[in-house]
Amino acid sequence: SLFADVFYRVQDAITPNSQIYGTWVEQDVARYAADEFVLSENGVSVRGSVVSTHFDFDGKYFEYKAGNKTYHFRLTNSDKTEMMLVSDNHYNPVFRLKGYIDNSVR
Repeated sequence: SLFADVFYRVQDAITPNSQIYGTWVEQDVARYAADEFVLSENGVSVRGSVVSTHFDFDGKYFEYKAGNKTYHFRLTNSDKTEMMLVSDNHYNPVFRLKGYIDNSVR
C-alpha cells in the first residue's frame, strides 16, 4: 500500500487532475436534455451536488465512483477538452469542456 501511494503521487505530479477541471457538457443532444458535470479540487459535482470527492485521472482516462456505480471516460483529443463515456451500453456519449470551441473543419 505504501508503493501505491507513492505511485499515485508521482502520477499526479506528471498528470495533475487540474488539467481536466471545469464543466463538462454532453454533446449532440438537445441543450435541455444534455448531461453535465463539474470537475474541481472538491471532486465531481452533478446538478450542484458533490457525488464523489475523489476521481482518478492518468492523462488518458478519467474515472470516478458515485454510490456503487463506476463511471469510466476516455479523453478523445490531445487538448484534453473532449471525453467519451466508456460503457457496455449502446450509447457512449461524448462530453466537451464548456467554453471550448472546436475550430475543426467538418
